[in-house]
Amino acid sequence: MGKYFERVNASPKQKRIKKALEALGHTSVEVWWEPLMPAIEMGGMGGGFFFTSDQEMLEPLGYSFNEAMEATNEWDWLKVV
Repeated sequence: MGKYFERVNASPKQKRIKKALEALGHTSVEVWWEPLMPAIEMGGMGGGFFFTSDQEMLEPLGYSFNEAMEATNEWDWLKVV
């Protein structure tokens, strides 16, 4: 059981995202996927891949696996110094 979601690091895709985040220096990484649905408060879609770590509280990575992996490769602020 994770901090924010029950099933974390459970699927092969979640494990690959976790490994990519750990390569960036994150520790105690939890990755999960939430079903896509309308997000009333933002007027767009909610859900997708999220993660938390010792360095980040709660961050969305993307609606799809490809978007999440792209985020780990291109978002410089994810790198732990």
